[in-house]
Amino acid sequence: MSFEIGDQPGGYLLLSRCGRGAYGEVFQARNVVTGKLFALKVFPGNGTQSEREQTGIIRYQTLAEHSQLLQIYHVGVEDGRFFYVMDLADDLGGEGGAYLPDTLQNRIDRNGRIPVSELRQIANDVAEDLTLLHKKGLFHRDIKPGNIVFINGRATLGDIGLVTSSGASTLVGTAGFLSPEVLAGTRPFAEADDFYALGRTIYCALTGNPPEKYPEFPAELDLKSARDIVSLYNFWCAGNCDLPIFPAKPGRARRRFTVILLIVALSAAFPIAIFWWSHSKVLTGPMYWEELQSLSKTYLPPDDFLLVLPKLKDREHDLKLELVKIETEAYNAPVREEDILLVAKQPGKADDPEYRIRIERRDAAGAAFLEAHRSDPALEFFDIENQIGVEVNRIKYLKDNPYLHNYDFSNDLRNIKALFARRQEVIESILKEYSAAGKAKK
Repeated sequence: MSFEIGDQPGGYLLLSRCGRGAYGEVFQARNVVTGKLFALKVFPGNGTQSEREQTGIIRYQTLAEHSQLLQIYHVGVEDGRFFYVMDLADDLGGEGGAYLPDTLQNRIDRNGRIPVSELRQIANDVAEDLTLLHKKGLFHRDIKPGNIVFINGRATLGDIGLVTSSGASTLVGTAGFLSPEVLAGTRPFAEADDFYALGRTIYCALTGNPPEKYPEFPAELDLKSARDIVSLYNFWCAGNCDLPIFPAKPGRARRRFTVILLIVALSAAFPIAIFWWSHSKVLTGPMYWEELQSLSKTYLPPDDFLLVLPKLKDREHDLKLELVKIETEAYNAPVREEDILLVAKQPGKADDPEYRIRIERRDAAGAAFLEAHRSDPALEFFDIENQIGVEVNRIKYLKDNPYLHNYDFSNDLRNIKALFARRQEVIESILKEYSAAGKAKK
């Protein structure tokens, strides 16, 4: 027996089908008491056959509670069918249209390739969730574009029906997203296999290709502008599990004082050999590394600046405290009932509109504060320091990569020289400021 539209398992009215696959059906459902919308997944087979899945879901529900992971609100068995209720994805259908879950696959189907700027945030969000899942001792085992869902605009891991705490499980997942080691059965499922699937997922989203075409790269795409994403999915597909570090998207994540952009190192063969300067003299990785070391010695801060550094750190600390205070006040300020009703009518914001108002208000207050203090020497100095540090760490990994022997780092050198020069200007302005302050005290 299968559930149909109009059924009410566990007190949830089934409104429409969101998806159907080998591992069950997903419905849009409404709680008949509260009226809130959820996603309800039903596993195939009877309760006995679903015992393993039920055990995994219950364990996941316990470990994922009160975290940023997809939440499970109800687990039950009705008419011999095991089901569970979880967060509902945002609606891509729009007002008046049939509900269409906002998944990465549906975005690809509707809009084609995903822009690099969006993919950076998606990769960062999902990798954070995946790392959190692994820290709790769980594996997802079925990461693919269709299982990346957007909830309140944030990408997260969906369809957690195959989540398990055991790596020595039977072969499950989706063809094209399974690592060679898993397919060959040479070892139990590991964290790297989830990241492998995520790498293939990001590849599909960037290129529009199916996973089987990896690592083929469309000629019409600009490899240079997407090189950090390309490096990232190759990095993950090579068996690595590190998190990417991309700048937070304005209005989405919490603002930071420093903008950190780390282009993930290539640890395995970079399969797409497109070189623009193969017949001209290039600044190689080792040459660039030597230039960086020379710049570090040339632009050493003067000794008297070391005396100023503790004061700069104190100023940065005070600004951070002030930012937290401003954001907290903005978040806790009363919310008007008419604003709640207005936001509740917007697509994807019907669930807890008051919370969304508070979060957006907090982010706006934080952004305004940072903009007002954008030219503060202390903030600018530590921002430049972080950017330089990120670039030094990046080239440490890339300088000896044989697949980048023909890559020209000249533009990178120009950018880092500009950073060093600007840091020198900021240091000089800071020294003048503190020198003037010292004279005034005398």
